[in-house]
Amino acid sequence: GLTGVKGSCLDVIASACETKTFDTNNSICALKDATEKLQQWLNTPATLKLWIPTLNIEAELEVTRLYLLYISGNEAKHNISRLTGLTKNIQKMLGDHGHIVPLEQIPLALDDFAEHLTEHFFVYYSTWLAELLNNLRWGLQEYLNPIFKHCYKSAPELGELAYRYDYPISMDSDISKSWFWRIMNNIRTGPYYEKFSASEYLKMEEI
Repeated sequence: GLTGVKGSCLDVIASACETKTFDTNNSICALKDATEKLQQWLNTPATLKLWIPTLNIEAELEVTRLYLLYISGNEAKHNISRLTGLTKNIQKMLGDHGHIVPLEQIPLALDDFAEHLTEHFFVYYSTWLAELLNNLRWGLQEYLNPIFKHCYKSAPELGELAYRYDYPISMDSDISKSWFWRIMNNIRTGPYYEKFSASEYLKMEEI
């Protein structure tokens, strides 16, 4: 609600790629490309072969990586009393793949899902995912670096290492200026990691 975009942080960045408020000589290109590739990766169906000993089910599931992240993230984040929505979704997912399981049995299998996703599936894909996220950070850097260079000014009158930002003329609210200052400081710091590419052996579709 604060951003005006209904969706995830990635949806907010995708929206920024369309508005291109700070674009300078197509500096948006790397960010747009990185955003589209991460969205594609998340929304691509993956085949997950999963033995669920608690339910005595050997399942072969075809769901998006985003959905698997949803399962893994919610299971890690909440205790059992907060996982009603997740258990209903898992029940439906299993049902869609031919495995009918009573809802009250699903919570017993959450540890099976967590073990496979966190210790196998996402461990395998973590380097590839890290590459995609790092490219997104570098895309932000390349997009905003021209406006940073234009707005950044040293301010020796305030101290030896002091600096300021000359805000764009259209930016007249204190809140906008505060956020601009913060993101410019992130550009000033730069990404933590150099660009890298994961091995193709870590990008195979099935494990």
